[in-house]
Amino acid sequence: MLDEGEVNKQASVRRYADKETSNIEVLDFVHSFIVTLNDLMSSWLSSIVDNIVGNFF
Repeated sequence: MLDEGEVNKQASVRRYADKETSNIEVLDFVHSFIVTLNDLMSSWLSSIVDNIVGNFF
């Protein structure tokens, strides 16, 4: 049987781990969003450059 101090310590460790996990999930989402946005922007930019180059040359 654990004493109350040990129970509280384990609970705070668990809360900290949960907070870290949610931070990692948020960062993972932001990273995948940025990668998707980057892919969209690069394809959009290359199509614009192709149109400009195609019109002038």
